[in-house]
Amino acid sequence: MIAEQPRVDVLDPEFYRDPDAAIAWLHEQAPVYWFDARPKYPRPMWIVSRWEDCRAILSDPATFCSSRGKTLDYVTVSGSGTDSATMERDERIEIATRMPGLIDPPDHTRHRLLVRDHFRPRRMHDLEEPVRQIVNDSLDLVDGQVEDFVTAVGDRIPLYLTIDLMGLDRSMADDFVRWSNAIFASFEPDKETDTPTLLEMLDFFEEEVEDRRSNPRDDLITDLVQAEHEGDRFSMDEILMWCWVLLTSGQETTANLLSGGTHVLFQNPASRRRLVADPSLMPKAVAEMLRWVTPTRYGMRTATRPVDLGGQTIQEDDLVFLSYTSANRDPSAFADPFVFDVAREDTREHLSFAFGPHYCLGAPLARLEGQILFEEMLRRFPQYEVVDEPIWKVSTHSNRLESLMVQFA
Repeated sequence: MIAEQPRVDVLDPEFYRDPDAAIAWLHEQAPVYWFDARPKYPRPMWIVSRWEDCRAILSDPATFCSSRGKTLDYVTVSGSGTDSATMERDERIEIATRMPGLIDPPDHTRHRLLVRDHFRPRRMHDLEEPVRQIVNDSLDLVDGQVEDFVTAVGDRIPLYLTIDLMGLDRSMADDFVRWSNAIFASFEPDKETDTPTLLEMLDFFEEEVEDRRSNPRDDLITDLVQAEHEGDRFSMDEILMWCWVLLTSGQETTANLLSGGTHVLFQNPASRRRLVADPSLMPKAVAEMLRWVTPTRYGMRTATRPVDLGGQTIQEDDLVFLSYTSANRDPSAFADPFVFDVAREDTREHLSFAFGPHYCLGAPLARLEGQILFEEMLRRFPQYEVVDEPIWKVSTHSNRLESLMVQFA
């Protein structure tokens, strides 16, 4: 048992530098923990740390809703005012950036029905060759070099794939990065949304949507324009919302997996040697990387009624912080949870893609990108070396490397 309470501040990025002791304490002593740090943070909340409790919450959107906020301070529009033009601008951003994760059934069910055919696992077979091509093109550029893995490989692969799938030109890459950075800044409790950048992004995608209506193509924007279920179709705002989703979930979350996985494999040379010797372990290994890295650290829900959980009574309108980082290291769900094991049998139970109605539709594609990258990289560079200290992004929401210098040899 852990007698002394360690520091528990899940809203401070510094907490995630070495969270293991606090995670173990939460599991053993306070699985549903009341966290009140006012005035540092404006609202107190319940921290839920156990895997079983997090899954139960994710499975029950009627009791724990998403529509009252999935992140801590979602889309705080900078420069808001009361004039009609400003209010119209702010409303446009807020409508178009709601995201499916902030929608509850039955509207959420409607969205899933309209897009589900475009994200089915069986479609991943058609993407294997395009993904492998992007992976090997990226690795060709770093062969024999010392390069920053994050920018040269980890970010490049999902970025180019997302651009290709949306039917856009790769010259848009820098714009996609700026837009993605503005989006993820809005998830942080101490940052305001970069309104001009978001408006620029929405204007761009609105023009692309109008173009697809007149000139349909074989791409995801056209799929969204043409999506139909029993006569129902998406509105323009809803299509823009899905473009926002593709930009974020299809890009940064997967990049966190690729860069974080590369780092943890370097830290565990025996695991890397095992994968080099037996590539058939790759699906399990990528699932373990997802568990270990936990690319997105938390989800937020709001209680719609009083409910007992973990020996505590959560009141209506209480905020609930689902710690995916902690749930993915819960000993009741994972044997030796603080050990990285590429042959782990229970890894697919991780919560890195959430669970239940809001399970990530892009999970099959993220897994495919991870499996192909590590297959090819370990085949070509089985002895790659990290040659400098990694630099981590200062973030509460995203477990993201900003720099990972690698010798590709």
